[in-house]
Amino acid sequence: METVNSRLRYGHFCDNYSRLAKAQLDTVISSVKLQQLLSVRDCFDARKLILTGSGIGFAVAQSLFGLFTHKSDIMFGVELMEQSKFNYYADPNKLGVEEPNTPLILFFAETWDNQDLAQSLRVSQQLYADTIVICASGKGSSGAKFLELSLKQDDLDFMGIAYLSMLCAGFALAVRLMQVRGLYSEYEVTRIRKMLESYFDQCQLCMPAIRNAAEDFAGRCSGKRLFEYIADWDRAGSANYLGILGARILGLQYDLSDSETWCHIDFWEECRQDICTVLVTDTNQPSFSRVMETANTVRLLERPYLIISDEAGCHSFCAPVPNATRELPWMNIFGNFLPGIITFGYMEATL
Repeated sequence: METVNSRLRYGHFCDNYSRLAKAQLDTVISSVKLQQLLSVRDCFDARKLILTGSGIGFAVAQSLFGLFTHKSDIMFGVELMEQSKFNYYADPNKLGVEEPNTPLILFFAETWDNQDLAQSLRVSQQLYADTIVICASGKGSSGAKFLELSLKQDDLDFMGIAYLSMLCAGFALAVRLMQVRGLYSEYEVTRIRKMLESYFDQCQLCMPAIRNAAEDFAGRCSGKRLFEYIADWDRAGSANYLGILGARILGLQYDLSDSETWCHIDFWEECRQDICTVLVTDTNQPSFSRVMETANTVRLLERPYLIISDEAGCHSFCAPVPNATRELPWMNIFGNFLPGIITFGYMEATL
């Protein structure tokens, strides 16, 4: 059924979020190509995992960092690299490609029509690294291992669905890697998938409250062009995604900071009142209390602000998202971005 909210940009996406998320998750998990991309040998050969991407693809990599590090036995760990850093500073000696086993590199990209991605593939070939590209739209080159999600780039909700789809693809790759390496049993994989699908349903139930908070925040941000996002750890991925989204569809300028840097540096450098501020956090984060203290400082500056958190009563201006379990704290990455995209839909409608 079409509602007033569904006629906004990303309104239809949010009204049908649970159904869309489950469909994307089912598509990537049941894909035969997923097993072809990550063979048993590939999973065991990985001595190091590198996550990178361009545009919203890097925001996806940031968000997935916590998932890949949550339960990992990869010898030299997981590293998050900006694509420009990877393209120009990747060193074969530092990446360990001269050893018998090679690093596994995951690239996330919106489309194949991307010069940075082409450069990254050339660098990875020079490194002889095992490389997988997860692409939301477009046809991959024959020389690369790719998981193409077949989304329509001209869709009004493309950037929302692309972000969600790449998160689901990252989840499927992580589960495949951990299951082959013996960290998850088939039973545990099924249980985690059911918990994630339940989280999607909870997001749908929270949608009316999220819409109300987003509409209120959009009204308070009317006429303002500067946004600041404060988030820690892998929640910075959701914040980065929202910054990119606002810049693309509304031409907003944005800055991204973590709570500690903002408290000790940014606050003293620039105490402007005309900056709309979004804080992304949840109760599973060690820095939750510090982010709440940061929110009080932002309030004293009389800035328009919004807190995206699973603690609904934590503040007056809070957009509630479902609470992920302590067992799977990374699950919040599938809900933290929803209040922001609805906010931009309301802001765009008033232009």
